[in-house]
Amino acid sequence: DIEGTDARLAVLHLGIKVYHQLQCVSTFSWAKIRKLSFKRKKLLVKLHPDSYQYYKETIQFVFDSRNECKSFWKKYHGRTQKQLIDYVREHHKRREPFTSLN
Repeated sequence: DIEGTDARLAVLHLGIKVYHQLQCVSTFSWAKIRKLSFKRKKLLVKLHPDSYQYYKETIQFVFDSRNECKSFWKKYHGRTQKQLIDYVREHHKRREPFTSLN
């Protein structure tokens, strides 16, 4: 993120979750997110006013490169919840059935 903390972002049906060392540190629900955009290496999450009183209206996450940031933004930008669920179902690698040796 902008503070230099190593974080991982996950886009879910609930919204965007932020993980630090495999532990969820915050969740931004789609109802509270006004806009997702990117500028160079920064992903900008703009929130509705007063939705998160302890956060600024815009939260920035810095990626290693502009292309990584654009790819993340492009993958999920403007999709409805249903479109996102359909995308995940289509691209989810199915596990091979487990067979016991006994």
